[in-house]
Amino acid sequence: MIPENQTPEISIVIPTLNEAGNLPRLVPAIATVLTGRRFEIIIVDDKSSDGTPQTALELANRYPLRLIERMQPDGLSGAVLKGLAAARGDIAVVMDADFQHPPEALPHLIESLEKDEADFVVGSRHVTGASTDVTWGTFRKLNSAVARLLARPLCGDVKDTMSGFFGLKRHVWNSSAQLAPLGYKIGLEFLCKCPGLRVREIPIHFGLREEGQSKLSLKQQFRYLEHLSRLYDFKFPRFSPIAKFVAAFALTWSMALPLFLGLTALGWPPHISFSIALLFSHGVHALLHWRYLNTEGVPETVTHPWVGFIGMIFAELLVGNLTLWWLLAELRAPTPIKIFTIATIVTAVCRYMLRKELRHDLRSLKAALSR
Repeated sequence: MIPENQTPEISIVIPTLNEAGNLPRLVPAIATVLTGRRFEIIIVDDKSSDGTPQTALELANRYPLRLIERMQPDGLSGAVLKGLAAARGDIAVVMDADFQHPPEALPHLIESLEKDEADFVVGSRHVTGASTDVTWGTFRKLNSAVARLLARPLCGDVKDTMSGFFGLKRHVWNSSAQLAPLGYKIGLEFLCKCPGLRVREIPIHFGLREEGQSKLSLKQQFRYLEHLSRLYDFKFPRFSPIAKFVAAFALTWSMALPLFLGLTALGWPPHISFSIALLFSHGVHALLHWRYLNTEGVPETVTHPWVGFIGMIFAELLVGNLTLWWLLAELRAPTPIKIFTIATIVTAVCRYMLRKELRHDLRSLKAALSR
């Protein structure tokens, strides 16, 4: 134990959820590799049901360990921030409790920070000398590669943008006032939102979980995409909204086009088919925006938001149908795909301009619904 009058140099922050089977081996392993150093281990537990808090308290009798229990968990990232806020060391290392992050790599991460070679050190699986357990399946490898590719524009030359094993100096987490992580990739948040950060990657062997169950679920992967959306808004505030609008348009177009072709093939008039397909695409687009806005901050409000929203739908229907009428009259060979694509592009431009001009989006509708 560290005497009360001595401040630890290093804080090891470990978020836990049902890790009682791993802590009795992990804590002694950390203590062994950090022998001779003043350190503390901070366990931040998110309402485990397997006795993890009790196990941690028992270990605290023999090791410099503190337990923080959170009664209202908000995900792994929130647990890490809670642990960093309580850390007393000038250097902190964040790691998982499942032995996928090897304790023996801790001295290497800490050394780079102590020598002032970096402000943020990543335990990396994707640099020379690193390795990953050979039993990883093809799907998991592909899933990880896609996730890293999506995050690459946010983090420069960092190869393992998905690592949850990292060390950082106190000034990094103390000066990061804009942190707003969502899900489980808090390291990505630091890499994106701390300009001028000196980053170094240390090779590690990423192993398999030995006890307990993985917390990676489909829900967590969707939250990762939402987190990326936030970070792109932060990093590219002008480009990101346009890119998302174009992506949403492409998705809704690909879903509405088959509906339009099917209705016209059944003999429905082009204008009615187009109107139905456009309303359908509006529904899909609204769901996408609704999901996005549910992850954002306080919604912006405007006067009579539902009236404005319905007004924009009618404006788009009018513009789209006028465009469709003109195409049918002027084109020599107006194929269904051609006229639908051109008309929907015109309505998308109309939608984008109206929303910018009226400062109207689904934030306003969400606010109105909650009143």
